Amino acid sequence: MPMTPPPYRWPDPDRDYMNGAFIPGAADYPSRWQAEAAAFRSALGPRALLDQPYGPAPRQRFDLFLPEAPPKGTLVYIHGGYWHLFDKSHWSHLAAGALARGFAVAMPGYTLAPEARLADMTAENRRRLPQGRRPRPGADGGNRPLRRRPPCRPHGLRRPS
Repeated sequence: MPMTPPPYRWPDPDRDYMNGAFIPGAADYPSRWQAEAAAFRSALGPRALLDQPYGPAPRQRFDLFLPEAPPKGTLVYIHGGYWHLFDKSHWSHLAAGALARGFAVAMPGYTLAPEARLADMTAENRRRLPQGRRPRPGADGGNRPLRRRPPCRPHGLRRPS
């Protein structure tokens, strides 16, 4: 079946990727996200390790949220925003589910467009936790490494040889 073109000049990246114009009340969402995220960080207290550096650029910082017990593993959440909007501080509250299940959550920031190209952004995100290890405070105040778990694979599927 042939694709029906949209009723406007297409492609139009500004319109195609700025979905807020099509969502009632969209302008209110970012401030709500920030408020929920700030309340979440505040409630975690010392289990929220904020703005941990992984590089020299201003946005090369990550937040690490720790569960109450030693973590089972670490989930890394890379925020969206079409590569030019938002930062890690908008999404902290999305760590709640993984924390409740015993996982640590790392949320990296990264340089956005137009200051960086997509290749730069992906390189920053690869560097954020080299080999899945970054020190975290232990119960005795010392540092211990986080360990990255192997990638999940759907049951019955094998990696191509």
